[in-house]
Amino acid sequence: MKVSIFDGEQGEKEQEIILRLVSRGSTKRLIMVDEKGTEIPSGNLLSIHSDMTIQRCHHISTTMGLPLDNEGRIKLIGEGD
Repeated sequence: MKVSIFDGEQGEKEQEIILRLVSRGSTKRLIMVDEKGTEIPSGNLLSIHSDMTIQRCHHISTTMGLPLDNEGRIKLIGEGD
């Protein structure tokens, strides 16, 4: 449970991103979910394969404000704009 105190200046709330690890066959996926645990459309972030290789998912939702490359994948540190 999250508790907050009203201070008279309720500014814009910071958007919270909730993550969940799910199995899809032999692959695990890191996905974004809502507060009920329901997958957010276009919320697949990463796939982790059985050989431990990691693949970035394409076409991630832009509504979450994440840093994405031109293919809609999560940017990696050191990647240009």
